[in-house]
Amino acid sequence: MSNLTGTSFIDVNRTGVFDPGDLPIANAAVFTDLPPFDGIYQPDQGERSAITGQDGSFVITDLQTLGAGTPFQLQQIPPADGSVSSPGNNLPLPFTVPADPTQNIGPVAIANLPPDVPVPSVPPITSKGNIQGRTFVDNNVDGSGIPLFLDLDGNGAWTANEPITVSRPDGSYSFNNLTPGTYQLRPLLPGNDVPPGLGGVTSFADRLVATNDDPKLVNVSAGAVTFQDLGYVVPGSIYGFVVSDLNSNGVADPGEAGIPGITVSGGGRTAVTDANGFYILDVDARFPTFSDAELAQNPYLHYVLSNEPGLLTESFAVEVVNPPGNLVATGPDPDFDVALGRGGAAQKNFFFNVPPSLVGGPGVPDSITGFVFTDVNIDSAYQVGEPLLEGVTVYLDLNKDGQLNSGPLRDPVTGAVILDPNGNPFPAEPSTVTGPGGNFGFFNVSRWLPFIEPGDVEFQVRVEAPASLPFVTTPDVSIFGEGLGVLAEVGASGVAFGMSQFPV
Repeated sequence: MSNLTGTSFIDVNRTGVFDPGDLPIANAAVFTDLPPFDGIYQPDQGERSAITGQDGSFVITDLQTLGAGTPFQLQQIPPADGSVSSPGNNLPLPFTVPADPTQNIGPVAIANLPPDVPVPSVPPITSKGNIQGRTFVDNNVDGSGIPLFLDLDGNGAWTANEPITVSRPDGSYSFNNLTPGTYQLRPLLPGNDVPPGLGGVTSFADRLVATNDDPKLVNVSAGAVTFQDLGYVVPGSIYGFVVSDLNSNGVADPGEAGIPGITVSGGGRTAVTDANGFYILDVDARFPTFSDAELAQNPYLHYVLSNEPGLLTESFAVEVVNPPGNLVATGPDPDFDVALGRGGAAQKNFFFNVPPSLVGGPGVPDSITGFVFTDVNIDSAYQVGEPLLEGVTVYLDLNKDGQLNSGPLRDPVTGAVILDPNGNPFPAEPSTVTGPGGNFGFFNVSRWLPFIEPGDVEFQVRVEAPASLPFVTTPDVSIFGEGLGVLAEVGASGVAFGMSQFPV
């Protein structure tokens, strides 16, 4: 039999369509009002009805019992709790029972205005535009559950006539069928009343700080979709991107993507970059406390603590942890500390690049870069087409004993522990693992200079041969003498290790 389906809802954004952010109406009665259309439900005259569910949906079944071709009007009786003050601003809706008993009607939208909100003039649907985008709460959680609204009156608070929505599980959101113009797009601020039925709000919502302009001014044009992504962070966090710096200029240029899967640490926390190369560390910034006597003796400190606590900062060492061997730092010193104020958030980006050429390419200052390959013809030289090897360990043999030492380092002759300039045992020799392109890199190499033997002025670079290719076919690599000065200026590139099943 023929059915009529639809949804009853509070039309928050006044579009006449059940959009994200509109609120479903439960427990409302809808019915088929038959001639003479008195708006009164009279089941004894054959009028049929249904009750809306929690999602506002309803189904009126068996329309054929009214008679094919019979005109009727869809009407609604609001729920008894007073949440809706009118029977639906677009009612009654006229219909005719289909002649075909298998033909259904709907879905039908019953739009209800919030209480005491006047009916606005709505231009034709063809003159509307949309706002769509993605939100990201980058505190090791996804971008879902962020409440957003369009601040029509510009007062910073949500009111019942303003469109509101919550970002979906994938972080996406949308405001549809908007009158062309400029809109103030905001997150729902703490302390605002959340509309009934607006569920799925993230627990971080009351701590969010926008990384973009707040409010974000968005221009909507007729018949067009305006895309606007929104970024937020949690106060007390350090965040940023690990960038694939294609031109090695230490700047995030247009078209340079983030590098996923890179571990960043700082403040006792670690994070792994997401698909966009983004990371965030929710650090615990601890600041000293002061007695009343100390504050009385220091009025400026008292003022800062009372009015501008962000002026007090704590320094955090934030760094990339063991970057893959095919990445070489191209930006500022990766060990540069980040100053974080109480309740604030700070950004630190990292820039890496794969050496631009396997052999003879330009070097990166203060680095040693190269690659490992299968020496197919065992000629101790790389030939185009010979496979590049991933997952091979390369290390700097600082004490020149021919093996990778995990520390503390010892003199290979005397066995004495090697001490750093401060008299502390040196913990381990630097090592890395080749990446998918067979590339490896050591950056900020000058940091290791105090640990090579005085007067030797030499770095030895070695490789741990895998069991499948146990023989190194290329000569040992030593960087020494005046080469160290060049190393600090332009770096050493094209360092190659050939591997083979057979000795040379």
